Amino acid sequence: MTPIIRIASALIAATALLSTIILVFAFAKETPDVGILKSIWFCMHYFTIWTNVFVGLYLMVAVIKGYWPSIGWLTALTLWISIVGLIYHLILAANHHPEGIMAATNVAHHTIVPIGTYLIWLLTKPRTLISKRAPFIWLVFPLGYTAYVLIRGSFDNVYPYFYMDPEVMGWTGVALSQLGFIALFLGLGFLYRFANNWLARKQTN
Repeated sequence: MTPIIRIASALIAATALLSTIILVFAFAKETPDVGILKSIWFCMHYFTIWTNVFVGLYLMVAVIKGYWPSIGWLTALTLWISIVGLIYHLILAANHHPEGIMAATNVAHHTIVPIGTYLIWLLTKPRTLISKRAPFIWLVFPLGYTAYVLIRGSFDNVYPYFYMDPEVMGWTGVALSQLGFIALFLGLGFLYRFANNWLARKQTN
């Protein structure tokens, strides 16, 4: 890990984790009947929050160690956080208008961290080859998240995204939207794998 990548990783890790902590406290402050624990529990509805926390923790560990524990998992995290940014800006942003400090955390979660993580991934050296099965393994987190939201929603009737809400989409619509997301994660996952392996071979030549 070069000094520049290490510094950049530290900054993105700090952005991901601190913006999440700020969001938790801001939500608790703006909602009088919600304490910190309830605010954390509410924020755990969101794929965005889970992914930013994972990215922040992984980058923080890499910065401390001074090397990447796994290029494969760095690529997986880059895939997940890329989709966070893409889906937000293409589908959700038009109907989402946070204000004040929440607007700042929103930019951090959906723009700064995705772009920063992608650039770190792109400029990382050295690289190792990623296996063909990796994009399928990378589906575990989004599929697990989907199961978590649907099970949790059956108890608290809260679905964080309209395309996961059976009252909005119907169960058929939810199923179709999730099949679309599986295709997106797999397609982009294989694209990232191809790019990583091309860069890895280029570095060894």
